[in-house]
Amino acid sequence: MSTDNMSMGKRVLREIGMVAKESVRATYRKEWELGFDDAAQTCLGVLSEAADELRTKMKTGNLSKQEQPLLARLEELEEEMGKRLQSAWEAEPAVEALPQPSVSRH
Repeated sequence: MSTDNMSMGKRVLREIGMVAKESVRATYRKEWELGFDDAAQTCLGVLSEAADELRTKMKTGNLSKQEQPLLARLEELEEEMGKRLQSAWEAEPAVEALPQPSVSRH
């Protein structure tokens, strides 16, 4: 086997490895996005449900004076949580968090 054929084989293997690595990273990124979205919806849902209960009481005139600051705080937390989640969403996951392909050498 000539050295040209061996170097061609190595180049092909290198290209296949790069394509596989990008495929794994794309899959990981998609899974990360799905997990992040689920977690974000859960966080915001907990705050929203608690605030919605108090908003309903407010609309019917049954919100106590003690509950008024609680509602205000829940609304602040909803807004802050939304901002922080948006900021985290816009940031890329750390490269170190991405799965690294194992390299086997023959």
